[in-house]
Parts: sequence; C-alpha cells; structure tokens
Amino acid sequence: MKNTVVTITGTNFGTDTSKARVLFNGLQATVQSLTDTRITALVPAKAGSGPVTVIINAQSVQGPVFTYNFSWVVTTLAGNGHVGSTNGTGSAALFNSPKGVTVDSQFNVYVADYGNICIRKITPAGVVTTLAGDPAGFPGYGEGNGSAATFEAPLSISFDPVDNSLYVADGPSSGAFNNMVRKIALAGGGAAVTNVTRPEIGYLDGPLGGARFLYPDYLTVDAKGNIYVADEDNYRMRMISAAGLVSTIAGNGTLGVADGPALGPTFNRVWGVAIDAQGNIYFTENTNNSIRKLAGGNVTTLAGGTPGQGLFADGTGNAAKFNAPVGIITDKDGNIFVADMRNDCIREITPAGVVTTIAGSPGHNALVDGAGSDARFDFPYGITMDNQGTLYVAEFGNHAIRKITRE
Repeated sequence: MKNTVVTITGTNFGTDTSKARVLFNGLQATVQSLTDTRITALVPAKAGSGPVTVIINAQSVQGPVFTYNFSWVVTTLAGNGHVGSTNGTGSAALFNSPKGVTVDSQFNVYVADYGNICIRKITPAGVVTTLAGDPAGFPGYGEGNGSAATFEAPLSISFDPVDNSLYVADGPSSGAFNNMVRKIALAGGGAAVTNVTRPEIGYLDGPLGGARFLYPDYLTVDAKGNIYVADEDNYRMRMISAAGLVSTIAGNGTLGVADGPALGPTFNRVWGVAIDAQGNIYFTENTNNSIRKLAGGNVTTLAGGTPGQGLFADGTGNAAKFNAPVGIITDKDGNIFVADMRNDCIREITPAGVVTTIAGSPGHNALVDGAGSDARFDFPYGITMDNQGTLYVAEFGNHAIRKITRE
C-alpha cells in the first residue's frame, strides 16, 4: 500500500542520496536511506503494479514486479452527524437524512436532501448551498426556479449526459404521494424545476402525460438521455426514453425472486439502478438483498440473494451476503459499487460477481473517517462516482456526504 517502506538490496548503490532514484511502476518514490548495499524507499500513492527501477548516477537497473495494493480512504466532504438545513463549508453545513447523490464533470456534488425536501450543491472545496426547494417550506410538486419549487421526498438524483440538467426521483412520504420524476435545468446558472411525469399513483406505460409510477425510488440516465427508474412498489424496472415514452424493461409486477427473460422475473423492492458502458443494467433489491443484472434481454442474479433478514459475507455470486443494499454505480472497467445500507459499508463487485468490502465495518455504525475497514458509516444510501474514480456517498444515518478516494 502507499507509504509502505520497502527495502531493496544489491551492490554498488553508493551513499549519495542525491544520485539515487527509485521508481515503482514508473512513479518516483522517496528514498529514505541509502548504503552501498541497501536502499529503503517509501511507496508513493496510486503507484499501481509494475516493475521496481533503481537509478544510480543515471545507470538504470530494473528489479522484480511490485504488486501495489490500493486502499480506499474515506473522508467527510460535508455535514457533521447532526440534523439541520444550514448552508456552509464542510462540517459547518447540516443535512437532514440525505439519500441521493450525483457529481458533474467539474466535481460539484449534488444531493437529494430527503428530510429537507430540497436539492443541495457542494463545490469541490466543500461549500454547500441550496440549489432548489425550500427546507422551510411545505412539501409539494410545484414547479419554479430555485426556492420557488417544491419537493415532497427527493430520493435520488442523476445528471443528463452533458451536465445540463438534473433528474430527481421524487417519491412519496407520509403526507402526500408525488411518485414523480422531476427535472432541474441548470442553464444560465439557474435551477428551473419542471415535472417530467405526473403525480398520480399507479402503473401505466405510454406517453409521459399518462404514465404512472408507484414509489419511484431511484433513477439514472444513460449516454443517450434515457432515464431508468426503479419503480419499487410496482416491482418493475421502467425506462423513460429520450423521446418521452415510458416502458417496462424488466419485471412482471409480482413480488418474488425469480430470474428469467426480461418481462418474466419477479422482484422485491427494487431500489438502486445503474448502467455500465456496454448498456448492461444493474439494480439492487432491498428485501431480496441481491444485485440483479439485465443484459441481453435476461435478468440474472449477479450477487447475493438472501430474502428477508440480511446478512454479511464477501464472496462470489450467491455466496456473498448483503443487508438492504441501496445505491449502486459502475466504473469504466465494469466494476460495481454498492452502498450496503444496513451493513454500514461499501461493497465492490467485479464483473464476474466477486464481492469485497472496500470501506466500513458491519455492525460498527458511526461517523469516522479512515482507510478501508477503519472507516465507519451509518446507513449509507446513495452512491456515485466522478470521472477520476472517486466515490461519493449520501449517508442517511449520519446526515453527511462522504468522499472515498482510491489511493
């Protein structure tokens, strides 16, 4: 891992550190000590695996391949564990049960602040402002710019392909039933909120004006502008095409755990949804504790699958165990990252279905920064990734936004 002290032995190294260089996979390390037969060097961050090279007086010698172990380092971008609606920087800002999170190409983070019925923005420096909605207002589905708009239960949030607009899954709460997809246009520095779908509950495909949803919990947008919606209480995965037509792409509306051809499988509370570069769709099931995959017209279970009370285990396929997985995102290599909510940790799944825990420790919920299992979470809900591979997590229990960097 980074900052590991590595000892290199050989001959004729000399004793002048100014004439000695050590490279790990081409990345220069800090030489800590040097004798004629021994060098100690500090492994640089993000080195990656590759050969070790020693350069003495411009003479280069290549040693064995060095295997670099990446670590996932968790920090708190904004929030401090306390409930509130205060704007500010870093720990001075307060959230109320944030659930959804997304990030633009400039590393600004946008949060569906569920308990505050609004959308917040966080700059890369951690400065938090309210983009749309009013924490002091009343729930609703009113259109308008900025604080003039109203939300009821913003659950998840996703950008369009060119960072021009945000889409929000505005689900129901105890007071009313929005069951809607909303749009926030960011042109000209504004935040104009409009309604993509209508608030009536039910199940109906077709043009947007007549389509109906029942608890749209999570959404994501693909490179063509199609919106994928996890329609939780309809037990289906739905798609809103860029042309404005709603269709069902997976599920038959029946509660269950069966895989099969796209419109045949049964689900039990689909929550999260993500799409990879090849167009494969992944979704999390809260009650079945599984990660499902839609590819080639078929739904399969990629990992997990223990209905009822969830468990915890790393492993491959159904040997892995989850406990109410929610947020899900994919990286450019097809790896999948999941916010395993009730296990209070973040999991990684390879395309082959191998599950490992990269941050957090099940059974130890708290707000603690650190590397890997030293970090602590409390109900991580939404998850996203920027174009540099950094993860961001909306943490429902800690009322905070966490940042996870691969180093």
